[in-house]
Amino acid sequence: MTKQELVDECNRRINKLSNTLENPPVEYLFYNDFIKKYNYKAISGLLKIPYVDFAAALLYPSVEEKTINEILDDSINFSNILEELNSDELKTMNQIFRGFIHMDKTEVLEEIFSDTNARRAIKEYKEYLTDSRMDEEEQELLDGIHEVMNKLIINNRKYGWDVLSLIYYYKTDIVTASNIISLICAFKYIKEGKEENLDFNSKEFKEKYNTKDMLYICSSITECRRHINEEYRKVESNLRHRLNIYKKFLKDMDNAFESEEIKNYEAIIHDLEDDNLKLEFLKLVYQHNKLKYDEIDAVHEELTKNSLVNYLTVLRSNGIKKDDVDLNKIIRNSCDDLDKMIKILNGIVGDKKQVIKIIEFSDYPTVLYFKELKTKNILSSNAFIKYPSIFDSNSEYRKILDMNIGVINKYKVDYTL
Repeated sequence: MTKQELVDECNRRINKLSNTLENPPVEYLFYNDFIKKYNYKAISGLLKIPYVDFAAALLYPSVEEKTINEILDDSINFSNILEELNSDELKTMNQIFRGFIHMDKTEVLEEIFSDTNARRAIKEYKEYLTDSRMDEEEQELLDGIHEVMNKLIINNRKYGWDVLSLIYYYKTDIVTASNIISLICAFKYIKEGKEENLDFNSKEFKEKYNTKDMLYICSSITECRRHINEEYRKVESNLRHRLNIYKKFLKDMDNAFESEEIKNYEAIIHDLEDDNLKLEFLKLVYQHNKLKYDEIDAVHEELTKNSLVNYLTVLRSNGIKKDDVDLNKIIRNSCDDLDKMIKILNGIVGDKKQVIKIIEFSDYPTVLYFKELKTKNILSSNAFIKYPSIFDSNSEYRKILDMNIGVINKYKVDYTL
């Protein structure tokens, strides 16, 4: 991956994160828009909310497997039921659906609206009511059930009322579905004009319609919105954090490649989570720094080459072959000092093999020291040949020699070994 390709990849991720930030989740938009549009905390406001939005807002928290868009679509599909049935019919339908589910006969209920065996299903429910020993009031209820069921069946088949979608929510959360229908029943009852000049704040109205419970049920919308907003704030914070990481990485990378050598590469990639991006960046750093290292290596190689040539020249001028000497050992001394050492040693030692041995571990000041001892006749050439290790300041012979020289100097003895 080239540097430009790495930049393009980061910009692609930045654009993706930016688009996500600019387009919050649908449920976030739905609930925040719902709060702005509708006053659901007052009965007067609840009456103005479209049934589709109202049902979706209450259903979403109880249905994990569906998105808000899917629930809205379902609400639109069964909206004819909510709009066309009057309050009494909706109340009866609510009782029917609850009854089937409590009897654990949901499949029978679904059969009715799947064009399978509707008559048998109705008969089963009728028998259930009959077994309850109906009184006159219950018989009227049964008549109402027949009427509502027939209306639902006919409209489901003829006009596409999506009764099955509504049944699905009863199956999923019977309490929430039943509460929604009960609330809509109450809204319809008020809207149908069965009471005039209502005072929504009066004690009589609140007690009659149990508005406290109605508002309590609707308070779940607030809780749902709060939860959605909290979760989105976490997501948003994470998105912005990641966005800033990529932006900072691009800025730091641009600055880094302006220098001859990138040394702070670990700090630059520290916050990146993607190991692949880290690896691609480090590859680019290696290639960038290698140019500098290659230059240094070339200079070093040239210097080393020239230095070795000079040492070889010194050796050759003093009659020493390069294969007879460990070059890595003699380069501890400068070429000039090495040349002087060999010349002095040739004079005070004389033995070529010993001279070569001495220059591999000794240095110029030591050789000068022994030259002085030779001049003063304190040491002879034989001593240098027999004990070449005295040129090594760390050897035992050297320590003994230094001790003896100390005695000689102390007592001014003229003694030659």
